[in-house]
Amino acid sequence: MRVWLERWTSRELPLVEAILDRLQSGQSLTLITPFDCDRSPHLLKKDAVDRAFVETIEPPPTLLIVGAGHVGEQLAKAANFAGFQIIVQDDRPAWANPQRYPQAVQILAESIDSIDRLADYSQLYVALVTRGYQYDLSALERLMQRQKPCRYIGMIGSEKRVKQVISTLEKSGVDATKLRLIYAPIGLDIGALTPEEIAISITAELILVRRSGTGRSLSERLRTN
Repeated sequence: MRVWLERWTSRELPLVEAILDRLQSGQSLTLITPFDCDRSPHLLKKDAVDRAFVETIEPPPTLLIVGAGHVGEQLAKAANFAGFQIIVQDDRPAWANPQRYPQAVQILAESIDSIDRLADYSQLYVALVTRGYQYDLSALERLMQRQKPCRYIGMIGSEKRVKQVISTLEKSGVDATKLRLIYAPIGLDIGALTPEEIAISITAELILVRRSGTGRSLSERLRTN
């Protein structure tokens, strides 16, 4: 058995920069380290790989918060603490700004069309915490068209509001199978009332989806045995 170790030098700096650029843009990558000492590490450019160590590197999970209100502000704090990279979209610069969202790596203080820039993000989670039905609808219309499906889409709101949005999208021709994957109303049922509690409820659901949890109380197994 052989273990391949190599000390990267300044000649690999362009590769390091390329890796960081890919990860920061939300894309996964495959790093190839050839066993041949005369060949340098490189990113996968073709399917065929000769004798080499092959490593897939995933970007951090990214949470796109659509709606920069009070819930969104608390959600950015909680989700960032849980390991999510934060991006915020809201067409109101007075709400969507670095002062309110210091955790955000991107702030899209523009129209909802701006989320199209995230088309290549492979680990995208989305929380719709907007100020109204029309904003939810506009966001979902774009998210449903993504070539790379979101890992999670959750939408805040009453059951009436959720049903209205889903019904409108169905009538517009959106695949009902995709719509059934939306977590709406958003979050786990922990009796949350305040923006801070709602943010924790949503973050818990994000972790559940990311880690394939059950959402049940850990003490439940002891009570049933």
